[in-house]
Amino acid sequence: MKKAAVYFDFGESFVFAMPLNGKAKAAPCQPRKILHSSTRTGRDACVDALGLEQLQNGQGDHEEGKSRKRKHGRKEPSRKLGKKYETSRRSEDVAEKSACRSQISRKLDTETMQYFAEISSLLGEGGAVTDPEERAILCANALEETVGKELQLACDRSCSRVLESLFLSADAIHVASFLHRSSSDFPYIAMDSSGSHVAEAALKSSAVAVRNCDTGGVLYKTLKQALFVICQNMAKSAVDVMCSCYGSHVLRCLLAVCSGTVLESPSDNKRGLASRLVRLTSKAPAPQNVESKDTAFPDLLDFLVNRLLEECKESLVWLRMDPFAGPVLQTILKVRRGNDKAVTCLISILLEGDNGIAFEEGKYLEFVSNEEVMELMFNSNGSHLMEVILEVAPDALYMKMFESFFCHNILDLSIHPSANFVVQSLIMSARHQEQVVMIFEELGANFLSLIKNRRSGVVASLLAACDRFAIHRLEACQSLAHAIYPEAISSACLVPRMLFLENYVNGEDSKCWNTALGKEMSVLGCTILELIFSYPKECNKQFRSSLASMEANDTLKMVKDARGSHVIERFLSSSAPHKQKQRIVSRLKGNFAELSTNTFGSFTVEKCFSVAGSSLKEAIMSEIVAVQSDLLKTKHGPYLLKRFDVTGFVKSPVQWRRRLTSKHGTWKEFSEIFGTKLGSGI
Repeated sequence: MKKAAVYFDFGESFVFAMPLNGKAKAAPCQPRKILHSSTRTGRDACVDALGLEQLQNGQGDHEEGKSRKRKHGRKEPSRKLGKKYETSRRSEDVAEKSACRSQISRKLDTETMQYFAEISSLLGEGGAVTDPEERAILCANALEETVGKELQLACDRSCSRVLESLFLSADAIHVASFLHRSSSDFPYIAMDSSGSHVAEAALKSSAVAVRNCDTGGVLYKTLKQALFVICQNMAKSAVDVMCSCYGSHVLRCLLAVCSGTVLESPSDNKRGLASRLVRLTSKAPAPQNVESKDTAFPDLLDFLVNRLLEECKESLVWLRMDPFAGPVLQTILKVRRGNDKAVTCLISILLEGDNGIAFEEGKYLEFVSNEEVMELMFNSNGSHLMEVILEVAPDALYMKMFESFFCHNILDLSIHPSANFVVQSLIMSARHQEQVVMIFEELGANFLSLIKNRRSGVVASLLAACDRFAIHRLEACQSLAHAIYPEAISSACLVPRMLFLENYVNGEDSKCWNTALGKEMSVLGCTILELIFSYPKECNKQFRSSLASMEANDTLKMVKDARGSHVIERFLSSSAPHKQKQRIVSRLKGNFAELSTNTFGSFTVEKCFSVAGSSLKEAIMSEIVAVQSDLLKTKHGPYLLKRFDVTGFVKSPVQWRRRLTSKHGTWKEFSEIFGTKLGSGI
């Protein structure tokens, strides 16, 4: 197998620039081989002190570290990954593996365990050492005690937590020293349930230090030396590390450190949906593929990416759909975003497996298999990779994929449980108006089918794209109204059905929708309403009429709901007629005191005050004054009292009214000159 070229050479061994004991120490950079199971499973067969005995007895993979499993925003029965990973290690590596097993399984001596327990008590919460200088000295001494024991300490359940806390307070040079000494064993540490947290903590501490150091200084060079050896060893064990539920996290962190980027934490399985909805309801355009000029270690990043792909090229077919390796491939694409040539080559490798030969010849996706791409999109894990590919692809490649894989096939893909997320990414990443027009021509008349099949996310993505490019907004509203209320008798039920979209999809009688008001409102339904109310008033007339016709009690329940309150706020901030806004504010009269103390309602009260007329503003103030003491006890209360000038109103309502009139006049003149919506600044 031909190896990727090394971009720079540090020699056969590294000499640490500033050893703690003042003596130069040579650290061999001979990588160790990684022990793994002969057949790939959902977990990695990483070796640690707790699971070693089971592995030696042939009892399978260890069951620890459930918190490190990758969580997805959507759940689907896992599919077989097809080609399994077959072991390719040679018999001459057995002695080295056995030596590593004994090294990991060797227990720490009691004295070391007690020492780090004392360090934990001194530096932990409520510890005796609080002075920053004293903490730095103590951390330096403690990290010196790790010399020769890095692997055992990192893989020990209790000592690993102490190491994590040490990296937070220690000087960067001492963290770099630890990374340098542990670089040979870094893959083992990365694939351990405890060691992986230590590895991530050390890498993140290094990333912070790199941002503030001179590229010609000792610290930068020392980190670069340590990271180079780490990259070498991680790349040689690429498949093992990528398929490890622990190692994949560390490898993603290593890529981020080399590129100088910050990755989103996958710990919250709602994070993906939340970020997607924020993008939908904001006016911000799709992320631009602009190459970062602040890459921390550009040559290291090139080296690591090239070596990873070289080591994994024979396994990419199933690695793309692996729940742990897939996110690593996604990270590789993200850290290369903006480098059109590199991204095009990467996508070519991931989809074609031809190492970018087609790209070299100027041919995009020349040898790609349509069936393989469809299999990737239909897989619950592979679809995540396809989403990122569409997000980071250069314009020319995006258009080629759009024509090759999606044209005249978008509706079928939108119905699929996994592929519909790829379609959402396709829509939100659209580069040109013509692409959105083509998508709308295929999906615009099928909103009812999409909603009935629980694919409202596709509808929301298309509505956001129509707004971003200012096209088909009237047609989109009409199609949505027909899908939600095909009876076309009255528009009164449009907003209620959207608020409880899941109830409507489940076939419940939406005419008796008041029975659902005790339930939580639909996240996607409310998001779609926010998008609709951001349209020009000529487009959303039916939906505005539906909201305006709701009863006062129903409007109050909307404001008290986490998502429903956003809908009211977006309506009050929209281009809707002033009379309709006043009608909504009037229906809340008598409830502003209660709403102001509510976490969600307080924002709506502020918005109501901005758009209300003089008489309604005074009515709001009268109610707020009554709960002034209660508001002071809340987090948002002091801001609200200052925003409304409650103290001035209590002191002199007449003077308060004059100041308000003066502000209104000034803002009116400002809005006439600069075109700002009246009411948004009062």
